[in-house]
Amino acid sequence: MSSDPKADGTVYDDEPMLEPERDPLSNTMKERLIREASTGLDSEKPQTNVIAIIGVVVAILVAVGGKDILF
Repeated sequence: MSSDPKADGTVYDDEPMLEPERDPLSNTMKERLIREASTGLDSEKPQTNVIAIIGVVVAILVAVGGKDILF
């Protein structure tokens, strides 16, 4: 039993289609990903905690804006 499709294109469920292996990423996309990865974060440098900064700013704005309501 052959796993190639028949001459008329008929393929049965129990016969696997033989498709050539292909790379899902193009060469330009690979180069772009490599470039982006090389400019990424440095694990040796400490990173700023942006969430904490945003939380402090929001807390200050709530305190200033809710002066008559909160206290």
